Amino acid sequence: MSDPFLIGWDLGTARNGWCAGGGESTPVAGGFRLGRVTPDEIGDMGCEFSARVMDVSKRYPQATHWISERPLLFMRATDDRPYADDRFKVERLMGLSCLLQTIGRKLGKVCKMVEPGSAKMEFAGRHASKDMMVEMALALGIELPEHDADGREDAADACGVWKVGLRLFARHHLQRFDGAIYTRRGSLV
Repeated sequence: MSDPFLIGWDLGTARNGWCAGGGESTPVAGGFRLGRVTPDEIGDMGCEFSARVMDVSKRYPQATHWISERPLLFMRATDDRPYADDRFKVERLMGLSCLLQTIGRKLGKVCKMVEPGSAKMEFAGRHASKDMMVEMALALGIELPEHDADGREDAADACGVWKVGLRLFARHHLQRFDGAIYTRRGSLV
């Protein structure tokens, strides 16, 4: 059996990121922005998202595994979580997650959802900021979009998701990336 080729996805209501590679070489990352929608246009957002996912899928037809984080949703503010997502955001994130899984399964991909926060933990540490995720991706030689508006931070987050997938499905490639990550992470502390 050949090595799995992984695509890690970072889903968001406005910007989304992806990172693709097999582990034997440095992965490729990118991002895309979705148009703004109202609750009445959520189906239009789904169509746009599906088209963008298919664009990435056509670019990497050899992909065998798609990995994404479960949506992290807070419907109610608490003492330790002083913010709450609005219902529309919850609907969009759940919809995007479901669409990604559905498209992947229809294309015959192994689809895996991992725990929220696992990408940051795997890639740059539990309390990693977006800047730290970008810095880590660049330190590993992964090219990212030039600007945040183009999905730079989301592509970096997708690199973390990709690395979680590597740990799950292609452990034999981990040493190459873990050495660079742990050496670099020590310098970020």
